[in-house]
Amino acid sequence: MYQTNYMGQGKKTSVSVNKTDAISSGADIPYTEHHQRLSWLDNQTLVIRSAAKINLTLSVGPKRPDNFHAFESLMATVTLYDDLLIRPSASLNLTCDDDTIPTGIDNLIYRASTLLADEANVEPNVEIELVKRIPTQAGLGGGSADAAGTLFGLNELWNLRWPTEDLKKLAAVLGSDVGFFLCGPMAICTGRGEIVTPVAVSWNFWGLIVKHPRIALSTAEVYRHYVQDSRRNFSKAESMAKRLPRSKPSEIYPYLENDLESSAFTINPELGELRRSLESLLSVPVRLSGSGSALFALFDTRDQAAQASLRVQSSFKELTCWVVKNNTW
Repeated sequence: MYQTNYMGQGKKTSVSVNKTDAISSGADIPYTEHHQRLSWLDNQTLVIRSAAKINLTLSVGPKRPDNFHAFESLMATVTLYDDLLIRPSASLNLTCDDDTIPTGIDNLIYRASTLLADEANVEPNVEIELVKRIPTQAGLGGGSADAAGTLFGLNELWNLRWPTEDLKKLAAVLGSDVGFFLCGPMAICTGRGEIVTPVAVSWNFWGLIVKHPRIALSTAEVYRHYVQDSRRNFSKAESMAKRLPRSKPSEIYPYLENDLESSAFTINPELGELRRSLESLLSVPVRLSGSGSALFALFDTRDQAAQASLRVQSSFKELTCWVVKNNTW
């Protein structure tokens, strides 16, 4: 069976959190970083890593004629990954190690495979194994990242040599933020999310992502509860991007914003209370990623993020924590 080096991803640390010295050993908490998106497991099996994202800013405007809300977000990929193993097969077959994940037409991987095959006039004869690590209904973009990874991987496996701009056209059909995952690691996404402008800045951060296993939010429902602010300023993403090169993560705390928080916390007050409790515990801003339900905090160093993880798991035994850093691709 395929194994990958994702020790610590999606699992609680084995370090004791009930002793004072556990906090000081926080930097020993492992995290996983893959330095490339694509690799070959053997001469037939392609491995694609799909990185999760967080939203450093997220602004929502009024509904457009197509019934989507206007959208602007500065998004960044992080070192939390799903893995896709893609190999030739007699027909299209998708499997997943998480039996709650659909593996038919309802899965974006399946749809991405058939869409690219149709457009390229090839048969979608591949077996795709999804090793799921990014939690679902969390606002971390796992499904979209997997769809983008599928387009990227099949473009390689089928030797299509399509440029990214052509793949982005298919990505826009699949979902609003699929295109971002073809263009990371950081970009400003506008329109309904499908217009992607890469941000070429050198900016490193560490983060803690927190997820309650019983809380999941539907993106559609969060948007239905969104109350439009007529004063919405659609320049925050660009302003933040310009600020990053000269700022440490702790210096951009005042500018982290997500317009969907109010509606998400209205739908699930427990999530809002959890955010408040985490901010009190960690003494740093805690933000919702996307439409939720994952929460995140940023830190200047790995040690700070690891110590924050230990504190959270000591106080909230039911939560899952991931120590992450900015992804490089």
